Order: sequence, then structure tokens, then C-alpha cells
Amino acid sequence: MTSSVLRAYDSFQFPFDVHLIEAVKSYLSGMDWAPLLEAEIRNQLGSNQATLGVYLLGLEGTDGDTQIVYVGQSEKAIYVRLMKHARNILDRKGLTPTRVVFKAAEILMLSSMRIETRLIKDFGTKWDKKNPTCGWNGSGFGSNDTGGNRDAQKTSPFDARYPIDITLTKPNLFPVGVIPAKLAIEKLSQGVPYTVRVSPTDAKHPDLSQNITFNRTDYTAEDAVRNILKALPPTWTAKIFFNKIVFEQNADSRLAPFNALTWPDCALNGFACIY
Repeated sequence: MTSSVLRAYDSFQFPFDVHLIEAVKSYLSGMDWAPLLEAEIRNQLGSNQATLGVYLLGLEGTDGDTQIVYVGQSEKAIYVRLMKHARNILDRKGLTPTRVVFKAAEILMLSSMRIETRLIKDFGTKWDKKNPTCGWNGSGFGSNDTGGNRDAQKTSPFDARYPIDITLTKPNLFPVGVIPAKLAIEKLSQGVPYTVRVSPTDAKHPDLSQNITFNRTDYTAEDAVRNILKALPPTWTAKIFFNKIVFEQNADSRLAPFNALTWPDCALNGFACIY
């Protein structure tokens, strides 16, 4: 028998990823949904806050069905990602936080595998700007406020569809009395679930030592911003982006109206912001 007809070597690739995907989908389908609330996340994960794995976010409908809108894979800690998402869905126009639910599973071998892309495809959670009921993957949901020239960066589709709502009353936002503007901005930042900061962040702003009077504890973010601006020199403005509030000092009133709230994201995206 000649060597040309012998078959003593070949390559075999086991479709491990396919079987893993199906196993994960089956396991997740048998799990319950839980509200995406910080207290519930702590309750569900308990002492497993350092585990990695995959998670799903769902949006409960009026018909009782839950639509999977986001697939996530965490290679550091599921807990951290879920807590971030729980805060990110708060105070959003058009999005009711109590409708958002989650389920998560630790996968011990996940550190060397990427299954998120396949799950996004299988669950159909990819963002579609033409579909108001689409999923959130690829929409910029959960992205950080980082990077150079960040205030000039393009608005994420998620933030454009669900912009922050600065008209909601926030309880116990400020102590009654007089506090410096810097402390007032810090307390506003602590009291809302979105970013509030001063730009540029690495500069010293002596104007923020100005005192501000608060005659009650409960304020909307909009009223708080206006109260802070009234106490600052007229070169200060507050920019209300779709996902954050930025206090900024301008030397030229042509760049932004002095002592005013502006909505740069609205102008860039052709929206009319009415507060």
C-alpha cells in the first residue's frame, strides 16, 4: 500500500463556541429577570461581585413580555457593569427605569473567549436608528465621559434617543443655607445619575468660591444650575448635553450666551430641546 492512499493525519476543529453559545442561551432562558436596581444587583450577586461572565438587559412591555435589548460580556466584574448600567438608565426622557430588568451568569472559562458578538446576533440586540424598539448594542449605551475634546464628540445614539431629564425634582439635593459654588456643583453631581462637571477639569476656577444661597433642600437639576449661575460672574454658562451638564467659563459671549443654559447636542442633532 502506497503512502498516497493512507490517511493517518487530518485536522479536526470541534465547534466548541457553537455548543457554548447554545448552552449559555439555554441556561439564561431558564433564569428569572430582576429589576435593574442597585439594591437588587447587590442582593442577587451577593458575595459574587468579582465574577465575570455575560448578562442580558431586558425592557418589559405593557403586554407582559420582556424584550432583550442589550447583551454584555464582562471580563472584569459583572457587578461593576450592572451597577453602572443601573445608574445610566435613571433620569432619562422616554425611558422608565422600572421597566429595565437583568439576568446574568458567571462563565468560568470566559476569560479566553468572546461570545458577546454571537449572542448579540442571536438575540437581535443590535442598534437600529430607524427602529424605535431596537436593542441597545452599538448605541453607545454605557460609554464613559472620557477622552480629549470630549465635549465636542458626537452624541451617542442612545443618549440622543433617551436624553437626560433635568426637570425631575431631586430630594435633599442641597442643605438650606449658604455654600460655595464649587461645593454646590459637587452636591449636584452626587445627587443626579449623570455627569456634572466643570470644564476644563484641570484648571483652577477662583470664581467657584462664590457663595450660593439655597432656601430649600429639593431642587430640579435645571433650577439648581440656574441658581448656581446667578451667583457666578456673567462669563459662566452651563451646557446641557444629552448625557451630562458642563459648567464652563467663556471669555467671549459670541461663543455662548453669558449666564445661560445652552443645549449644544440639540443644535448638532437638529432637535428642539424644551425644558
